[in-house]
Amino acid sequence: MAAGKQDSRQKMINMMYLVFIAMLALNIGKEVLATLGVLNVDLEKSVVEFSSSNDLNYKSFEQNKSNNYYAVASSITPKLKVVADDYFDYLKSIKDYLISKGNNSYRLSRTNKATGEKDTIVDYQIMDKSQDLDELFFTPQGSTEKGEEFTSRYQEFPIEIVSLLDSLTALDNARDEKDEYVDFDFSSIRKLVNTRFNYTENVTNRDGAQQPFLEYHYKGFPKIASLAKISKMQSDIRYVENKILNLVRSSIADREGGLNTYQTLLETTKSSYYTGERVDAAVVMGKKDSSFEAERVELTVNGKPLLTSEYKLENGKVVLNKKFSSPGIYKLEGELKFLKNNQLQSVAVNQEFSVINRPNTAVISAVNNNVLYKVLPNPLSVSIPGTPSNSLRVSSNVGSVSKKGNLFEISIPFESKSKKVKISVSGSLDGNTISPPAMEFLVKSPPPPEASLKVNNDFYTGSKKVSRAYLGPGTVSAKFPEWFNYNLEVLVTGFDVKVGNLPSKKVKGNRMSNNSRVLSDIKNSSKGTAVSITNIKTVTKIGGKNYKLPNEARSFVLFIN
Repeated sequence: MAAGKQDSRQKMINMMYLVFIAMLALNIGKEVLATLGVLNVDLEKSVVEFSSSNDLNYKSFEQNKSNNYYAVASSITPKLKVVADDYFDYLKSIKDYLISKGNNSYRLSRTNKATGEKDTIVDYQIMDKSQDLDELFFTPQGSTEKGEEFTSRYQEFPIEIVSLLDSLTALDNARDEKDEYVDFDFSSIRKLVNTRFNYTENVTNRDGAQQPFLEYHYKGFPKIASLAKISKMQSDIRYVENKILNLVRSSIADREGGLNTYQTLLETTKSSYYTGERVDAAVVMGKKDSSFEAERVELTVNGKPLLTSEYKLENGKVVLNKKFSSPGIYKLEGELKFLKNNQLQSVAVNQEFSVINRPNTAVISAVNNNVLYKVLPNPLSVSIPGTPSNSLRVSSNVGSVSKKGNLFEISIPFESKSKKVKISVSGSLDGNTISPPAMEFLVKSPPPPEASLKVNNDFYTGSKKVSRAYLGPGTVSAKFPEWFNYNLEVLVTGFDVKVGNLPSKKVKGNRMSNNSRVLSDIKNSSKGTAVSITNIKTVTKIGGKNYKLPNEARSFVLFIN
């Protein structure tokens, strides 16, 4: 801020600017952020369902550990639980940190006005910034220790899981046939783990450039989008854990007895599906032997019979072919009937899967002030939760949009008469194009810079008295108000000087000493004479490029002391 006191009118103007910007920030995209919060809650609900199923499986292994068929698996599955829980809890700690970060926690206490009951929810409507996660994971030089830890644990988890599977296989293979070895086949699980936790040091973004893994996935994204990504990782942990446990139990049942001891497995390409998306889940038997062929399928989804048009028989599987219009947990129950030794035998089916809403909202926020300014390049943070960032396409009805690193950038010409601009986003998810509704932003001209006379490290402006000796060598400088959140360098290129009642004179550059007649006027004036600096011309420097501002810097008056 410049030295000296501002008059009351200027203080009032600055206060109005601050209140106006605060009101804008409070009203942008609340409905959008709330919708994204619902998606995150749906993911967390699916995690609870998988966790409940996994706990039942662990209990079964503990209860049957004295059974020779279960002996090897019962010695390894507790270690699986430790590895899975440890990584799951670590991710939970990151989420808890983000939700509780700052002076004001994102947890909101509320009271039901109808019943008076009180509860606490997460206020997703204000999670439109990336600062907290950026500070936790990144520095200007790269990643923080927390960021390195996050990446390292993501890499290590699939390695630990595969190592446990190898131990289980090795112990089982070391047993003699009389000791009831099971002959586990984890090839499909290995592929699943590597797919769900795929890591490459650098990722190719939409511009073809290489970005570090952590930066590509988490830098600059709104907090709610990052929370949803971490929730998806937690869902994948429980999903992989569930698949391992079910395969181990199925393999044991296969070895232990006949068809009536087999358990069914639900094979899916993802842990959750979107409303309106075709569910391609497959009900498989034991080791997925393609020689099995169901004679009769008697299945229900949440108690409603599955129609013949809603599934197909394929390579020993019953493959679902059904769409669901509502999100939720769906239970697949019933029987599959097979011919064995000319007798019809049945196998019970008791599986479940989750369906969540397909993301149809984009998170768009102007990085600076939540307003778009003419002439200046305006950074935009854009994402569609669940949609790869390299598939995003951004356009506007005014100005031009370009990609700049992790952000997009929109430029609006000063000649534009538009008071608002619509920004549209589209992306690709599972081969489908997602086009959320466009979002509107206000368009304004940048505020005029505030000018002052700089002498050494002191600034003189706003009716200040200044030594005659300072006026000549002093530098006329300008900068934007502190509320204007742009990191811009303002250069003064010229101005007019009027000393007392003498004619106004033009000065090129930023020093009064550049015009000898101005110095003469100052020298020959008495104490108390007003020196008016007006018509201050400036340019703004951004990334090595000069931008000519539409507004001149504010004029000011000094008095010779």
